[in-house]
Amino acid sequence: MIPVFDLDAYFDRIRYSGGRSPTLETLRNIQVHHTETIPFENLNPLLGWAARDRRYALLNNEFAVHYLNGRTERRVLTTAAEMREILQGPIGLTLPAGPELDNALHLLSVSSNA
Repeated sequence: MIPVFDLDAYFDRIRYSGGRSPTLETLRNIQVHHTETIPFENLNPLLGWAARDRRYALLNNEFAVHYLNGRTERRVLTTAAEMREILQGPIGLTLPAGPELDNALHLLSVSSNA
């Protein structure tokens, strides 16, 4: 079964508002937006597929990607928006919209950076 892919939601997530014609220029523009806004993942999480070559860890505001080849990437999350992006992206959670959660995420990032 082919999963449903919400192209509008994906374009919103990568902040792409350009054309949709199937051209090389369009593909290049989408690729630039994707790599600038989704640094640690490919399309698998957007499709609901688990990444087989890596494991994710989130401790307070420190996000790590542990690859099966032994390499690890670490990133300190400093804003609520970054935390929300990681939780919804690689971690795969569906989070409610609203200021309450963003305030809690902000407090976590601030207290962890102190």
